[in-house]
Amino acid sequence: MATTVAEIAARDTHVRFVTVDDGTGLNKGTLMVMGSSPDTAVAHSALDELPLGILVEDKVASDGQTRVGIWVRGDFEILAEGSTTLGSMVVLAATANNVKSSSGTLSELALARIVGRALDTGSGGTYHTIRLMLA
Repeated sequence: MATTVAEIAARDTHVRFVTVDDGTGLNKGTLMVMGSSPDTAVAHSALDELPLGILVEDKVASDGQTRVGIWVRGDFEILAEGSTTLGSMVVLAATANNVKSSSGTLSELALARIVGRALDTGSGGTYHTIRLMLA
């Protein structure tokens, strides 16, 4: 299973439920992205995936569970691949379970990939407070 990378930093959170593969094991805090449909989630693994949320609790492989909760709103400490600036919009990075500042013009496709807003300024390879804005 992937390392937990997102930790809840505030209590104002919202949860929704998505479907996952029963045979997949996932750690709490995993960034989840759209799978084959908007209601199907898989672990983030690459650039340009569509974010769905952050896994609420551990999912044990082959435990019979196929519905899991994901946070879609709230403030979280998330590992950033590059530097972020206070107020900048962040998107999923190429590295699994990392985010990065969005750059360039925000097209319709780029807007669909926004995870949230940076609530601090920091350098790459460190945890940043991100306001998750996915619902």
